[in-house]
Amino acid sequence: MKENIFHGFLNFFDCQFEDTIHFSNNILLEGCNLLGNKGEGYETIFDNGIIQDGNIGRLDLE
Repeated sequence: MKENIFHGFLNFFDCQFEDTIHFSNNILLEGCNLLGNKGEGYETIFDNGIIQDGNIGRLDLE
């Protein structure tokens, strides 16, 4: 996901990604939980990591 504008909360509840995720230069007006929910059974899982930079807005909401 690159160069998007998200007007509402972006929900990654209980997601698992097998490939490397690229999340760059996005604008999140109400944030998202891509990096949130740490330690919970529904935390987002990145099997091969995440590359994220240049994003505006919170990525670690619960």
